[in-house]
Amino acid sequence: MQILSEIENAEDFKMAVKNIIDLLDLKQEGLKDHSIRVMHYALMIGKLLNLDQESLNNLKYASLLHDIGKLAIPSRIISKPSDYSEYEFVLYKYHPIIGDYLLDFPDFEKIRLFIRLHHERIDGKGYLKRRGIENIPLESRIILVANTFDRLTTSIFFEKRYSYQETIQILEKFSNKVSTKRENQ
Repeated sequence: MQILSEIENAEDFKMAVKNIIDLLDLKQEGLKDHSIRVMHYALMIGKLLNLDQESLNNLKYASLLHDIGKLAIPSRIISKPSDYSEYEFVLYKYHPIIGDYLLDFPDFEKIRLFIRLHHERIDGKGYLKRRGIENIPLESRIILVANTFDRLTTSIFFEKRYSYQETIQILEKFSNKVSTKRENQ
């Protein structure tokens, strides 16, 4: 599925995406920049994995919109750096599903799936469902890695900002939980 080919006016689509991303920054300062960085990291990973242009295009928009579901989560929870109550964490964990529903349009079907599953892990300990690698699209796994990398290397979300070297070490430990290999490799 090529999204832009399904939409009559690609410029209107791009403007709608930009407006959504601007809303994210109103919800939590820095969330727009985070989404843009995640998109850049995800595209770098996708290119390293030799994804085709259609897959890269879908990955671009899915990674850019991966946190759209946070628009429906109360700001007091989104802005909290840590120490969620059990209730708050359960609510926070629903942002991928909320994002899926916010993009409930046929043209966004594949992107919706990538957004819905961007916190799932192949070890079955993702936010919402216990899944195996065969049920998590590669693009969702790429977004998870890019998202984690950005969250660890910026101080927006955590009090401590990890160095790139520390972040790579953390991701290497994490690599048995997230795989960026295609299922048939």
